[in-house]
Amino acid sequence: MSVLSAYKTGSGTGSTSPDAAARHPIKVLVETILRFFQFVLGVTVIGLYGQDVKHDTDTIHDKCVFAVITGSLASITAVVYLLLPFVLKDRPLSVRTGLHLPFLVWEGVLVILWLVMFGMFGKMYIGNYSGVDGARVARMRHAVWVDLTELLLWAGTAGWSFLRWWKGRTAGEKGGDLEKEGSLES
Repeated sequence: MSVLSAYKTGSGTGSTSPDAAARHPIKVLVETILRFFQFVLGVTVIGLYGQDVKHDTDTIHDKCVFAVITGSLASITAVVYLLLPFVLKDRPLSVRTGLHLPFLVWEGVLVILWLVMFGMFGKMYIGNYSGVDGARVARMRHAVWVDLTELLLWAGTAGWSFLRWWKGRTAGEKGGDLEKEGSLES
């Protein structure tokens, strides 16, 4: 049985019950697709803003460095989330309640970084810019919309992480041990 199918069905070798880590395949697919797009758009942001980082005389150099760092952090995080099913094959993230809050906090940090970045560059490039370097402004306008898309994707997955944490917290208050019972599905 492959690692991914064991992750989806919860039939890994370390399961405490036949469906201890069972996750709905649609949830796994949606989360994988979201994380893939987060990775791709993060790399796109690195490319779009990285072109301006090499120009040290440019007035927005520091902002572009911030954008490249934010894109890098988001891309690395997305790759980690994409690799988690293979690393945590016996017990997926949904039943590891101790990891829910740290992952939620980190995704919240990424949402704030994307929000700041969208605000900075949106203020600079959304508007009427006739008479200036058209190619650069067009590229930066596209980058602003990529920033907004990343912000929405990270806000969505942060919301998903919040629900996962909330379900784990409320199940923990009821006295259930999710790692033993496997009652949390997200």
